[in-house]
Amino acid sequence: RVQAQGLTWGVSYHSGRPTRPAVNWALSLSVKPKVLVMAISTNDIYNTPVMAAQIQRLVTGLAPYGTRVLWVDVRAERPARAVADMRNSRAVNSQIRAASGITPLKWMGWFDEQPNRVGTYIDRGGVHPVNPIGCEFWGAALAPSVIGAAKAAKLKASVPR
Repeated sequence: RVQAQGLTWGVSYHSGRPTRPAVNWALSLSVKPKVLVMAISTNDIYNTPVMAAQIQRLVTGLAPYGTRVLWVDVRAERPARAVADMRNSRAVNSQIRAASGITPLKWMGWFDEQPNRVGTYIDRGGVHPVNPIGCEFWGAALAPSVIGAAKAAKLKASVPR
């Protein structure tokens, strides 16, 4: 979806990385991005109080560079721990939505309305989007905001070298 708009982007993928090391990574980049999408934090449902401080640390560290930060909300619903996971996901998401200096991106609310969501849209583990249905929705939900942020930052299309 992003490439179809003539834009390219880089991705750092590290499944299972909590927010603190991800923020450390972003702040350590020698060239700071103009737009940064943080699609992390699900692992922080185990320690929900850390979110606000980590978001603020990232925003403060990137402020001198004018980086626009978009932060995707989280959702976990592991079958054996669904009630606690949903409660803790809401706690993390409330900190994402309350944070200043970022643009929260909501995508999980749609799943809450779907019957049989675990196993159809999210893996049976209750955390990750399932190909192709869940991944397609994830991309469709986030692409307009990401593309809009890239265009607002006047990023030009480029060919990776």
